[in-house]
Parts: sequence; structure tokens; C-alpha cells
Amino acid sequence: EKEEYASTSYIAIDNDFNDVEFGENQDAVTVMRATAFHEFHHAIQFGFDGAEPHHWFAEATSTWMETVGAGKDQDATGYVATAFDYPELCLGTTAEDESIMYGEWTFMQFLTDEFGKEAVHDLWREIADYEGFDALDQLLSGYGTTIPHEVARYRIKNLARDYKLAPLFNATVWLENTITGTGIWTYGESGSGVQELGANYFEFSLPRGIYDAELRSADRHLELWAIGLQKSGLDAFALGRGGGINTNGYERVYLMVFNPTYDN
Repeated sequence: EKEEYASTSYIAIDNDFNDVEFGENQDAVTVMRATAFHEFHHAIQFGFDGAEPHHWFAEATSTWMETVGAGKDQDATGYVATAFDYPELCLGTTAEDESIMYGEWTFMQFLTDEFGKEAVHDLWREIADYEGFDALDQLLSGYGTTIPHEVARYRIKNLARDYKLAPLFNATVWLENTITGTGIWTYGESGSGVQELGANYFEFSLPRGIYDAELRSADRHLELWAIGLQKSGLDAFALGRGGGINTNGYERVYLMVFNPTYDN
């Protein structure tokens, strides 16, 4: 089979990290090891496609590789805070802060947790033949699912911090508002809505009971999810434009506004 977009590459890593400022509990050797795993995986990616336009695929995967290969020496968990700060931005964006795509290594971990240890490798096999979200669509269609459905589940997983390395994240997803009564609620003053494949989270802080919730947004593409957290795990319910929710039995309840639309 002919490789249409593969290319050669090389790795150059500084042999002296002593002058670089690192985060808490990190030293020069630790970050050098993480960097070696990160850059080596970039070299592997060039063997599949050296010109993939969705550059976030490359950085998210190489940062994820640090957690797989470098163990305690990974430098990935420090990036999660930036991605969690801007959940309303479209998946893979570099618009607000380029470090978001490094923090979205959690999406690669989501794929691994849901579809098995070969999922990320299989994604790059698709990237070799398809561009952008088309590659991800090809991967997920093989599992009998879709990009909007799985990214919604990924956004829910982020809310629950349902990751093995979560104790090292030092971050939770940004809450747009806390619903403390019936009526109309919207995003905070600093919010800007929900971009493609992005999400807004609202804590539902009302007495336990049964409520109706619906979206009044003019954007008919947006959809609503209800999420209940308890010690044994979480339950998530797709409400579409709205529906009834029963908050009894849950320690915490959230509403998530999700934008399922996307393009390249």
C-alpha cells in the first residue's frame, strides 16, 4: 500500500534543560524524559501523515504518549487546566491558547478507555488516508458511533474527572453558572456561548426533586444533557432540547449545553 503523505523526520532535543523553568515537583531530567517520549511519537506520526491539517491530533497524541511511556515523569497533566478552563471552545482549537491542544490529550485517553488500547493507533491509520475530522469520523463509524455522540461523552467525562491521573490535574471544568432557582438562566458575563463540539456546564443547586429543563436558545443545534454524580459513578441523560430530570439520589447534578455541530 502506497504511503501518500508519510515523510521523513528527525528529533533534536537539548542536552541541557537546567535553565528551563519547570512546574512543581519537576526537574530537568524528568522533563527531558517526557520530551523524549513526546518527540519520538511525533516522529512516528510523520510515518503516517506529515501534513495533517488538524495539528491538534499530533500534539494531543504526543502529550498522551507521555502518560503512556514516561510514567511518573510525564509532563501532560499540567496542560489539562487550560483545556478545562475553556470547554466552550471547539475541539482542537488553538484560538484562545495553543496549550489547549496539549491539554486535550485527555481525548486520546477517552478513546483508549472506551474503545481499547489500539484506538489511538487506529486513529492515525485513518489520518494517513483522511483529513481532519473525516479521519475521526472514519474511526468512530467503525465502532458504530459518531463524533457528536462521543465528544459529548468526552465532555461529560471531563466534568466527572474520570481519569486515572485526575489527582494530578489540579483543575476542574469551568462552570458557566449555578442554577439556584426556577426561571431563565444563561452563561456568565465572561461567557461567549458554545462553539462547535464545545460545552457549557451549569451546576444544578436546587432541592432534590423532579424538574423540567429546556433550552430557549435560538440556536436550534444546541442540545441539553442532565448529569447526576454519586459515589458509584455517574448517570448522563440526553434531553435534546429539553425534558424532565429527577435529581433524587444524586450527590451533585449538572446540566450540560452541548453543540454537536462541526466542520473542518
